[in-house]
Amino acid sequence: MNNTVVQYFIRDPDGYYLELCNCDVLTKFCFNQLEEDRHHHMMQYEEGVRHVPVANILVAAAKLVQKAFRAKRHVAHFDELLHSLDEELLGPPATEVDTDKWDKLSHRRLVYGDITQCVSEDELRQTLLRANNCVPTCMLLLAKIAKERGHHYQPPAYFRSQDVGGLTGDKMYKPPVLDMHDNAQEATA
Repeated sequence: MNNTVVQYFIRDPDGYYLELCNCDVLTKFCFNQLEEDRHHHMMQYEEGVRHVPVANILVAAAKLVQKAFRAKRHVAHFDELLHSLDEELLGPPATEVDTDKWDKLSHRRLVYGDITQCVSEDELRQTLLRANNCVPTCMLLLAKIAKERGHHYQPPAYFRSQDVGGLTGDKMYKPPVLDMHDNAQEATA
């Protein structure tokens, strides 16, 4: 995951924090310098203000409306696809987990709000097996689980100073999980 920002916060003796991170990933993203985005021209950084004719703005607005309607149809199609996932479509589960795919999926659990956080590590392993080691199918199954259970947001763990019996030390602190449920789901529950 070379496009993931990794951050470390170190507390100095004065009580301030030092941040170490690969923030150049954000800079490359903001200035459209990522290799995979070079052929896309949707986001471009430009200094100053350009004069744009009103006709161009109206055309762009019409295209955005069309894209919004298409996106709405895709969401409806995605919901149908989630409901249609059953045993016959999935086929037999794998007998062993593909370690390369498992490593990448389990690493994603560290990303705040990632869909892999909606299940435990064991459930994630079982889901990958159920998907026959096919990651896109695994993602669909996880989306179905997240739709049923709600999304989980696990903030990253960090070291927190503590004073115990006159001795100070750092202990890894894992903040509580934030659970977000769909409003429609809460209304029916």
